Amino acid sequence: MLLGDWRCASGRREIDCGQGVVEANLALGPAHVVRFIEGTDTRLLLMVPSSVLVPSSSSGPTCELAFDMGSDAAVLHAESACTDDQGEAIVVRQGLARGALPAILLTTIATTSKSCDVTTQPVCYPVDD
Repeated sequence: MLLGDWRCASGRREIDCGQGVVEANLALGPAHVVRFIEGTDTRLLLMVPSSVLVPSSSSGPTCELAFDMGSDAAVLHAESACTDDQGEAIVVRQGLARGALPAILLTTIATTSKSCDVTTQPVCYPVDD
């Protein structure tokens, strides 16, 4: 159900750097492609540009996040770290992917190196070959 490439071109993001929450409409930015591939046992690996997780001026390096597949959703297996386009650390604390055919709803909660909490909720559709 989740395997394959998904184009994320809408949704929302909330950024909290301790001075109130700023909301952003992801439809106003460029679309990004994420990919779920088979991992080990019941795990899926999500290959995702760092700019899907936190605000960025470019797509940034690819982050690899392990998800445990349940009956109707996949949940981030454990806290995961990766870097953004500036080489700064991102810690993804929570993640959830669930089908809402024909789309998937992806939710991540991450912390940046500047101690900002970023909740990102893109809506992603299958990439047509």
